[in-house]
Amino acid sequence: MKAVIVCSLIVASCFLIGCWDRTEIEEVGFLIGVGLDPGEEFKKEMKKIEKEKKQSFDHLINGTYQVAIPSRLIQQEGGGTGDPFFNIETTGLTNFTMMRQIASKRSRKLNLEHMKNIIINEELVREEHVLEYILDFFLRDHEVRRRTNVIISQGEASEILQDKLPLEEMPSISIMHIGENEKNVAQMLPQQMLGTIQAYVMEEASFLLPRIVKGPEKDLKMAGAAIFLGKSNHLIGLLGEEDVRGYKLVIGEYGNGTIETKFEDEPIVLESFTADAVVDYERKEGVNHFNVEIKVEGSLGESWIRQKAINDMKMFEQLGEAFEKEIRLRANDIIQKMQKEFGADIFEFNRKVRQKENRYWKTVEDDWDGKGGVFSKAEVTVNAKVEIRHYMLNEKLN
Repeated sequence: MKAVIVCSLIVASCFLIGCWDRTEIEEVGFLIGVGLDPGEEFKKEMKKIEKEKKQSFDHLINGTYQVAIPSRLIQQEGGGTGDPFFNIETTGLTNFTMMRQIASKRSRKLNLEHMKNIIINEELVREEHVLEYILDFFLRDHEVRRRTNVIISQGEASEILQDKLPLEEMPSISIMHIGENEKNVAQMLPQQMLGTIQAYVMEEASFLLPRIVKGPEKDLKMAGAAIFLGKSNHLIGLLGEEDVRGYKLVIGEYGNGTIETKFEDEPIVLESFTADAVVDYERKEGVNHFNVEIKVEGSLGESWIRQKAINDMKMFEQLGEAFEKEIRLRANDIIQKMQKEFGADIFEFNRKVRQKENRYWKTVEDDWDGKGGVFSKAEVTVNAKVEIRHYMLNEKLN
């Protein structure tokens, strides 16, 4: 009899093990977006404490945490009202402290597994190494996925997370979907994930982060990019949308973009459907030489040419040469800007040096980036080849 009772208890305990620490969905707050801003107002209030405790509050952060309300989403499908999210704001020296402070303001425990975006105010990351310190918490937390996107905001990150956009219920989801359109928008930077940035930081490599702007009509737009210098991982400058076009051509990620130029003073547009770039490197007579070969294939998306018929191979070759000239111009512009103005190798040319001249690389890796660095003195040549593959109406070749 005792043996039967013991066996029954063992079997019952097996069924209980699987749910002893279960958390009901109604008790969990799903964090979907984070906005981080400089804590200027709080810094003023902490002046007295700073003097008394002799602590530095230079990096106080205002955190905005966007939490989804699943029940509201279900209600809205049935005609209910009310935003399916709410924002929690707090201030602290570190992300860890701010996350713990939230527990004193809300009853629900935050779950970070579904976080889509980390939005950082550009003013917060202008000092050296602050970016890596800010992201350290998210990289260490076991719930945060490495695919979480990191975005730099013009102005307050809290404002970016404030208003939902048409067709979307939550700002964080809107931002994620805007970023997914990058393949069809040449002036948008590819999304940069938390895990990718960690690799850049560990390699001390320069990189770009996408920049988001909130317009006067409360609309959001991915516009340009923020430049981070590899040695110090801090923001050193900003790029416009046209700069991003040139950058994507150089790295071979132009995607389904458009290239607009003029042929005999009339506008023409190439819609690209494949774009590739191959970089060759050699060190000759003490000088680093890089050759960038850009190949684009696409169709003539729009033409304002009225005086000439586009119906023979010679004409298409001339149009292709016009687009090739435009590509070289855009690519050379961004390369020159990065070499002369910022000294940041965002194109990862350094990888070619490490692969082909590793012994030489060891002598220059500490001086590769930065104004006056080795990268800024390299010789870079750009070549372009355009193939117009599809033809329309009277543009068909005979």
